[in-house]
Amino acid sequence: MQQPPGTLRMTAWLRDKRLAEKRGAAVLREDDGSTPWLANRPESIPSLINAIAQATTIGDHLKLRIRLAFELLWCGRNQESLQALDEIHGILAETREQVGPEMANQLTPTLRSMAATCFLRMAEQDNCICDHNADSCLLPIRGGGVHTKQNGSRSAIAVLTDSLRANPRDLEARWLL
Repeated sequence: MQQPPGTLRMTAWLRDKRLAEKRGAAVLREDDGSTPWLANRPESIPSLINAIAQATTIGDHLKLRIRLAFELLWCGRNQESLQALDEIHGILAETREQVGPEMANQLTPTLRSMAATCFLRMAEQDNCICDHNADSCLLPIRGGGVHTKQNGSRSAIAVLTDSLRANPRDLEARWLL
């Protein structure tokens, strides 16, 4: 039976990783984007920041900043990820003519989804983790489970509402609301 291409790439990557471990070689390498399971690698953040400083084209700059924002999000550095997302929005606004409206329109749903995830995580950290109690994480939400620190959740609601205004068929935004 033929394996799907993604499975073949992953097994090849794992095989190479094991061989490198046996040789004592460095296992982690710069991710070229073809290995989606290489996420949550905080050690890649400094090299991404350096690469952003050296980027020569708007496209490379945006691509690297988006990778940085994702990496920060995956590492739980929500505030920094939101800052990177704001910078991306600023770059898109400044370079809209060069980049083209279709690029901005294509990136906007992803950027909104990332921002909503950051805000939801912040709400969870502020209320469910830092203020954990017997009612936390129980449905129906009541008593001590109700968020008292609402900045994160209200910001997520605003982002998700904007997503639905732009695309009423956005099932992810609808479900999260």
